[in-house]
Amino acid sequence: MDNKSLKIFSWNVNSINARLENIIKLIEVYNPDVLLLQEIKAEEHKVPQTILEDLGYNIKISGQKSYNGVAILSKYRVEEVIIKEFEGAPNEARYIEGLINVNSKCVRIASVYVPNGQAVISEKFSSKLSFLYDLNQYLRAIKNDEMFFIGGDFNVAQDAIDLFDPVKSKNHLGFHDRERELIDKIIDGGFKDTLRQLHPTQQIFSWWDYRDRNSFKSNRGWRIDYILSSPSCERVIVAAGVAIETREWVRPSDHAPVFCEVAL
Repeated sequence: MDNKSLKIFSWNVNSINARLENIIKLIEVYNPDVLLLQEIKAEEHKVPQTILEDLGYNIKISGQKSYNGVAILSKYRVEEVIIKEFEGAPNEARYIEGLINVNSKCVRIASVYVPNGQAVISEKFSSKLSFLYDLNQYLRAIKNDEMFFIGGDFNVAQDAIDLFDPVKSKNHLGFHDRERELIDKIIDGGFKDTLRQLHPTQQIFSWWDYRDRNSFKSNRGWRIDYILSSPSCERVIVAAGVAIETREWVRPSDHAPVFCEVAL
C-alpha cells in the first residue's frame, strides 16, 4: 500500500457474484485502497466475503436480495458505519458510509446507488428526484473541513459532454433538467466532481447500454458514475479517470469503474 496516497475506485458491478472474477482482476491490476461497489444484488451472507478479505480488504455491506445493494471494501479498518435510506427508496439498500484513518487523517467514504427512475412519466421518476433531493440535503450538512468522498452510480449525466447524444436525450430519463438540477445543487453545495477537477473538457463515459450490442464498440456511452469530494479535498486530488478496459473483459458489467487518487 502506498502510504502517500489513497486510491479510491467506485464500480456498479451489476451483481457481486456474477462479477467476482472481474472484481479480483481489478484488484490485481489497480490495487485500490478503497473499492466502493453498487448493485451487488446480494444479501450480506451471500457476498463472498472470505475471498475478498483474503485479498486484504475489510468489508462493510448493506445488502438486499436480487436488487440494489452497496458495499465498502477498504484496506483500512472501517468504523462509524452508517447505513441510510433516503426519501423515495424506502427499504432499499442504496447507501453505506464509513470512516477510515489514513496517515493519521480521518477520511469519510460512502457508496451510493441512486434509483434509475424507470421513465420520466412514472412515479419512480418522482421517487428518484426525492432521493436526490434528500441526498443533497444530507451532504449539505457535512462539515466543510471534513474529508469526504462519495462514489457511486448517480444514474444522471450532468452535462452535455457526459453522453454521446445530448440533443436526442434532452429531458429524457438520465438527462432530464430536473435530475441535472439536483446534481448541480450537490456540486453547488460544495461537493466536487473529482474527474472534472482534473479533466474539465474530456469526454469519457462510464456506462454503455447492454441493450445496444454495439454501444461500447461505437462508444455510445454515458458518464453517470462519479466520485464526489467535499471542499477540503479539492487540492489533494492527483489523478482521476475511468477504467474503461474493464468493459471488454469477459462477462463485463455495463458500467466501468471510476477512480481518483488522493495525496495525503
